[in-house]
Amino acid sequence: MEPLRDSAIMDNLTRQKSPPLGLSPRCLTLEIIILRSITAVNRAPSTVAAPPTRDRPTRPPQCVAWRAWRLTLIVSSGLTASSAWAGGSPPPEPSTTAGWWRWEASGISRPANSIAAFGGFGTDKHFSGIATRPWNAPDSGDRLVGLALARELGRVGHGALGFELEGSYGYHFERQRYHEFAVALIGRWHDFPWNEWLVTSFGLGIGPSFTTRVPRLEADHGGDTNVLNQANLEITFALPNRPERELFLRLEHRSGILGLLGPAGAESNFAVVGYRYRF
Repeated sequence: MEPLRDSAIMDNLTRQKSPPLGLSPRCLTLEIIILRSITAVNRAPSTVAAPPTRDRPTRPPQCVAWRAWRLTLIVSSGLTASSAWAGGSPPPEPSTTAGWWRWEASGISRPANSIAAFGGFGTDKHFSGIATRPWNAPDSGDRLVGLALARELGRVGHGALGFELEGSYGYHFERQRYHEFAVALIGRWHDFPWNEWLVTSFGLGIGPSFTTRVPRLEADHGGDTNVLNQANLEITFALPNRPERELFLRLEHRSGILGLLGPAGAESNFAVVGYRYRF
């Protein structure tokens, strides 16, 4: 309807001999446009249906949490990779067993030499019985005093296990008088948890022993040779501020190594106490 009405207005205006109010055709066109605008304003507003709005689907909380967790994982992985690339990977922790068998020579950070004096009594009880029940070792009437010189060769196990070479001299008296000379290789364990309060070591020595006479303790059990094997069990104690001064208890055992060097059962044992100075 609007195009027809506009055409009627235009025809009505053009039929006039002189333009109304002296307006040109271009002005008439402009007037028509203005009239159309006024008519549109006065016209009752038409209800235009708004386009339907589509509701945005809501994501379940599990999906949102999973996406947040995945994003956190990606970001943390990226940060870790970047820090490792920038600063390098941390060095591995040193192994406690690394270098355990590395040989550490003595005489540099600790004394390597020692001198000891000792004395004790003999018993006719067998070595196994003395080792298990030392308080039940009857006195045989034999006596022993002696001196020992030793040198620590070195240690392994970060200083825990040491090896020493010892030469000793013993003088036997009372029931029988004779001299004894012995050489022993000693393995000594130094690492004990209470060393902070009482420095302790445990040693086991083995080596040949020579006596000027066949000891009566051995002859009473069929012994007939002067050269036998000597095995020593020793435990030492020292104060933490004087570790070079040791008090020790030792069990000296001479035997034929189960018949290898002499009759089986022919043995002599001495329980001794001594003092050692390391330098």
